[in-house]
Amino acid sequence: MNRLLVGLIFSTAAFAQTEWRSAIDDVLSQPPTTVGAQDIQRLEESLRFGARYLTARDPSDPEANRDLIRRISSYLAQVNLENRNPRTRFALRRANQALASIRTGLYSAQPDPPPPPPAPAQKPPAFDPHAPVIENVADADAAMVRELRTRYESAAVQAIGAWQAADSLRAGLLARGMALNPQMPASALRVQLYLETAADALRGREWEDARDNLTRAEYETQRLLKMMGR
Repeated sequence: MNRLLVGLIFSTAAFAQTEWRSAIDDVLSQPPTTVGAQDIQRLEESLRFGARYLTARDPSDPEANRDLIRRISSYLAQVNLENRNPRTRFALRRANQALASIRTGLYSAQPDPPPPPPAPAQKPPAFDPHAPVIENVADADAAMVRELRTRYESAAVQAIGAWQAADSLRAGLLARGMALNPQMPASALRVQLYLETAADALRGREWEDARDNLTRAEYETQRLLKMMGR
């Protein structure tokens, strides 16, 4: 096969590939009330010719193809409502059949989208889940210190559970392209701050300050859980 003939074949194919789109655009530019049977037949023929391009496994612009199908579908629906000519309506049925076939092929031919990347894990809370060890406690304060240390560890366990639930929720939302309520990370940070401050207060034997910060941590943890519907 000589170069001239090869060039002619490729030129003809390229022309044909653009001609059917031009024919479709020409028909779609006409008001639905004035379009005739020959126009709809031309649209049908162009659809059948362009089917192999529209439903290709790797189309150059799949979203543009989908948009073209939506435009044609909307146009044919308007013709169906506004044009009562029997010949036009017969041609319309054939065009809709061709369109339905292409629509099925277009969406089934697209490769499955890649799975979303795994959500990066957030860093676990920085506070110590174990209460500080307080040595040489006066007998008069021993019961109170035991109560505060027990309360600290209970609050820490609840805070870690809330953090894990929030992280699981965040990962699920991220997989669906959504984001966590921005108040939730802020609330989790406040829980961490209150527990760290309570631990420092215990080490410094500032019992009332420790109690106040444990109360704040417990309240903020419950608030965080309520945001998640727990």
